[in-house]
Amino acid sequence: MITLESFKENEIVALNGDSYLYTILKPFKKYLILESIDSVPIQKKCFFYKEEVSCLNSIGVYINEEKEKDTISLMDLLKIIKERSHGEKIEKEIIQSKNKAAKIFESFFPNYSREKVSYNNMKKIFKWYNRLLEFKKI
Repeated sequence: MITLESFKENEIVALNGDSYLYTILKPFKKYLILESIDSVPIQKKCFFYKEEVSCLNSIGVYINEEKEKDTISLMDLLKIIKERSHGEKIEKEIIQSKNKAAKIFESFFPNYSREKVSYNNMKKIFKWYNRLLEFKKI
């Protein structure tokens, strides 16, 4: 059974319904102490429900592969985006356009599953990428 204490210090997590990303300062059996990576002043939270916490290392993005594995780790995908964008942020204009976002997403990652990865998924990935890049977390 996965408990909150199975999370590790310094892992980056997202909370359902929250647009911020957090670093785990200290995991405990029944709660996590989190620190926002992108708010000023730094925001700290205690969080109690494991169902509402997603570690970026454990999120998968669907790919079209003939192999057993049909996802790639979000963190691996973010590293690919950083490499292929030469460490540059993704422009807001691209993120806000469905066609431009899909085109650039495909240029970074041509074998993503067009049936399972939506425009909203791409927007969230690009926004998280920009935040992680800005705060030197990727």
